[in-house]
Amino acid sequence: MRPERHLDIELQPPETVLGAALMRIMEATNADTRAVEDPRASAALIVREGARLLPGSDAVICATGKDGEMEVLAASGGLGELLAGARGTVAEGALERAIATRAAVEVEDPSDEPVLGPILSAAGLRRMRVSPLLSRGLLSQDVVGAFVVARHDRRPLREPERTLLDAYASMVAMSLVRLEQRSEAERSARRWALGVDIALDLGAAQETEDLNHRILARALDALDADRATLLRLDGGDLVVEATQDVDGRPGMPGFRTPISTQPVLFEALETRCMVRGRVDAEKFPEQLREALSGAGHMVTLPLILAGEVIGFLNVRRRRDVAFGAEDADTLQLIGNVAAVTLRNSHLLADTQAAKQAMTEFLHVVVHEMRAPLTIIGGYVSMIQEGVFGEPPAACARPLDAVNTKVREAQHLVDELLLAARVENGSLPYQVEDVDLVDSAERAVQRAQPRAQLLEAVVEARVPETAKARADGAHVDRILDNLINNALTYGGDPAHVVVTATAGADPALTVEDNGEGVTSTDRDHVFERFYRGSSKCVGSGLGLFISRQLAEAWGGTLALESDIGDGARFVLRLPAEAVSPG
Repeated sequence: MRPERHLDIELQPPETVLGAALMRIMEATNADTRAVEDPRASAALIVREGARLLPGSDAVICATGKDGEMEVLAASGGLGELLAGARGTVAEGALERAIATRAAVEVEDPSDEPVLGPILSAAGLRRMRVSPLLSRGLLSQDVVGAFVVARHDRRPLREPERTLLDAYASMVAMSLVRLEQRSEAERSARRWALGVDIALDLGAAQETEDLNHRILARALDALDADRATLLRLDGGDLVVEATQDVDGRPGMPGFRTPISTQPVLFEALETRCMVRGRVDAEKFPEQLREALSGAGHMVTLPLILAGEVIGFLNVRRRRDVAFGAEDADTLQLIGNVAAVTLRNSHLLADTQAAKQAMTEFLHVVVHEMRAPLTIIGGYVSMIQEGVFGEPPAACARPLDAVNTKVREAQHLVDELLLAARVENGSLPYQVEDVDLVDSAERAVQRAQPRAQLLEAVVEARVPETAKARADGAHVDRILDNLINNALTYGGDPAHVVVTATAGADPALTVEDNGEGVTSTDRDHVFERFYRGSSKCVGSGLGLFISRQLAEAWGGTLALESDIGDGARFVLRLPAEAVSPG
């Protein structure tokens, strides 16, 4: 008796068999969380059900690229281990014919098929049917892969069997497209997260040398590499600026050599394109040969600023794993920042200029982030609202999770944009008479939903009247930031008090019952991206933005408490109008 019960399609209509297979796939996906997270695990479930469609058969799912390359995503039964990750070229075989004609192809003897043939024959499979997997667009159909079914005898397939396999292939094609879309979304998310991490590095780095090493460390981590070097082009010479090596091999900062002696770097200079290839240590100066020894691969990115090649970012792997297209995209993102920092290390005369360059970078990155986040959020909402048809019940929680993360990302993007605008002076403000009593009471009211969730207390203690001159909207934002900080770092449960002070020196104070701010943190709490040593939560921008907003129209924001007495932030406001500038 066979270990799996195959379906008798002579007794059931193809649509019934297909529907049953789809239900089993959905049930297996819900039971196995890996199938949701891992595209290959999902493909394995699909190919297992595909093999059950015909008695005495096995199935294979292949992905194909526009360059004629193919890769096995999953195979059923014993073929799974034999074909796992197999790659090759779609040439002179049934796969090529199926892709070219966009129609299924059957062969009686698969032994001569590229990549798959020898293994299928060794497994005793005699007849093979290849169905192209088509991504159906509005104007065209692209082939994204192939669904292969092979049986142990040479009997031709019956028409009901062909109909069933063609219908299943259409479902497999849709699944492949969704997997690729998911993979692309994950790749974009990783690059977006890397961009945010680099932005945090830009804010945290104290010296240019420290920043260079942070960028190289990011490159090593993102590309899973072993050695990264930042080089500056000085006339006809290359100068090593910084090196990071996972094995601690020497980097030789300041080493200088003519670029003409480095064929790979010279090619990158001439073509102004990324160059990939193997490392040939013999082509490097003797001083670096030991550090570069060992077989491996290398990728070199020319750093271009204002139309001029100013240096190179060189990344190496010592193991025999080539850099791919995704690695190239990631390196380009890192290189964009590396080009700026390399130039800044020699052109920026002071810290203020470096901060300005960082602000401009953040401004550009944030604007680039807003559009895709808006699109993603819009599509998620449309899916939840059933614009494209009622979504499956199993998708409700994942869609809610995606929607929540999109909103969090949008909030972070808004904060990054606000921080950039505040620092470069492009954020407008309007000084007016502000009722501090009303501002304090409204801020307390806005904080109540979160306070109730945390079982915290937020209260206002205000006089009958207190006036000041400020931007009312900015005052509201500052109070919201201070109260949220107090709820996060206050006691358990937190008790937050907002007070207003009238008179010649009007002020608003937010005080909590937490442990207070340590001596280490109190000198840095108003710095951009600083998140403190006690709890690393939030973006580290709230207090930075709050102080910048206050100072824009003549106010001040200060921390006036000691460790152990809770945190007490005081916003002092001008009693009279302050002229802009």
